[in-house]
Amino acid sequence: MRHLVPMMPDSFLTVEAVDAPWRSWVLSVGALAAGPEGGGRRLAWRASSGSPGDAPEDDLGEQIATRERTRVRRPRKFKVLLHNDDYTSMDFVIQVLKTYFYRSDLDAQRIALEVHHKGVGIAGVYPWDVAETKVAQVTRDAREQGMPLRLSIEAE
Repeated sequence: MRHLVPMMPDSFLTVEAVDAPWRSWVLSVGALAAGPEGGGRRLAWRASSGSPGDAPEDDLGEQIATRERTRVRRPRKFKVLLHNDDYTSMDFVIQVLKTYFYRSDLDAQRIALEVHHKGVGIAGVYPWDVAETKVAQVTRDAREQGMPLRLSIEAE
């Protein structure tokens, strides 16, 4: 039989009774420490009582402390690639690089020439959701202007 009794918003008490030829109980008291994104660490203390013949580690007053840690990883980055075609003007590509990817005039010209000569150029490196949004915005703007500019996303 186990009972979980909340004590405060961030702590709990567990009482467990075990039926056996002798009476025994387990009492656990713990606290949850807040962490990033609802995670965090769990601190727990445990005391138990059993028969006289139990091992020394089951003595009354035994305390076990455990910690769980949540690791935060940086999000993966993705490259937004511009592809060369025969119809999109270089001026439009430079304007897109300056407007949507916040490139300087010189940097935008360098990337546009790279797209022209090599067939593909990196417009920027972003987390997935930002890269996906930029591709959708630029594609929409290119279609409104009548340009067949093609963009893609590739893992870094």
